[in-house]
Amino acid sequence: MENRYEQAAGIFSSLIHKGIENGEFDPVVSIDDMSRFMISFLDGIAISAITLTHGFMQTGKQIDLFENSMKSMLNVKEPDLSQR
Repeated sequence: MENRYEQAAGIFSSLIHKGIENGEFDPVVSIDDMSRFMISFLDGIAISAITLTHGFMQTGKQIDLFENSMKSMLNVKEPDLSQR
């Protein structure tokens, strides 16, 4: 289980680093913390989906909140479309 967790954290960290290199992100929290937050959220949603109903969980709202949280932590940069 710990091996799976570390592999997932590494994958998320790599994706975030690529976004930084491409100028898409300028994170305001540590990459390691964000990676672990992502895993915790996704594991929680998966476990809840197995044990609770979609309506009770309000999954869509949870996903929206997660997305907004990640955008804020990543400090997502809007693309410059004027160069197209």
